[in-house]
Amino acid sequence: MRSILLLPLLFLPLAAAPLRAQGCDDPRATAEMARIRQEIGAPDVMCVEFARGDVDGDGRDDAVLDIGYEVMGMENGSRSRLYVLFGDPAAPLAAEPDEPRGAVQAVRIDGPVIRVETLASRPDDPPCCPSLIGTMVLRVEGRALLRALDL
Repeated sequence: MRSILLLPLLFLPLAAAPLRAQGCDDPRATAEMARIRQEIGAPDVMCVEFARGDVDGDGRDDAVLDIGYEVMGMENGSRSRLYVLFGDPAAPLAAEPDEPRGAVQAVRIDGPVIRVETLASRPDDPPCCPSLIGTMVLRVEGRALLRALDL
């Protein structure tokens, strides 16, 4: 009798699994990193998770990832793109629009709004020392990541 009562407890961890995206080790993120490696020929593609929160209102934690790589032959030639990894495992990655921006310093999620603090180089900055601080605002609409405005 006791084993019958304990049987439902075996399934409790499955039922209580967190409603959240996995992060950089999620198959969607690793597939995107592999695609970039193949398309650009960048041997070192990196992923950093910057923030978590429910951006699409479904009650699941979503993750904002920055996937980047070094550009061969360029001094300080790194490039990256932000992605939203939705908690729904069936949802594709949502990529930020391919527009210029500074290096990501911090990300804050406020519902469907994602505020990104950036650091870029002014024309007179030496290559080592970017000094232009900015804020980029992204917005999640459906399964798309749109650029709202820059401040």
